[in-house]
Amino acid sequence: MNELKLGCSVPYRMTEEGVEILLITSRGKGDWIFPKGRVEEGDSLQKTAEREALEEAGVLGYVYPQPFASYRQKRQYGCDHVSVYLMSVQQVLEDWSEKSERKRKWVPYDRLRKVLKKETLVPLIPEIERFLKKQAAAA
Repeated sequence: MNELKLGCSVPYRMTEEGVEILLITSRGKGDWIFPKGRVEEGDSLQKTAEREALEEAGVLGYVYPQPFASYRQKRQYGCDHVSVYLMSVQQVLEDWSEKSERKRKWVPYDRLRKVLKKETLVPLIPEIERFLKKQAAAA
């Protein structure tokens, strides 16, 4: 079976207390995850990450052009390749298309490891910090 390409966003915002990461619940088990979805025809992985953040989490913002990480996600008949992009959130919507299907919550970066349990996502935590430090140094 063909490997699917998925785009994933890690929405974040800066607060007085530091960086917060937005998580959403999965439809199945209700695990805390990042928004992600399949690339639609004509879309880039970056555009997919942006679209999924809007549809699944109800946020708009700037998606960095390069993925900061990637991982493989097993599924019943193969494996998908997920490219992960950081998104600086600029607007949080009160209503969005999957509001009735998912919960969302902001998690302080230093508490992320306690909340994020999915084994494919935990290795992203230090990569998020590395990417944010790199962006701050470049600013």
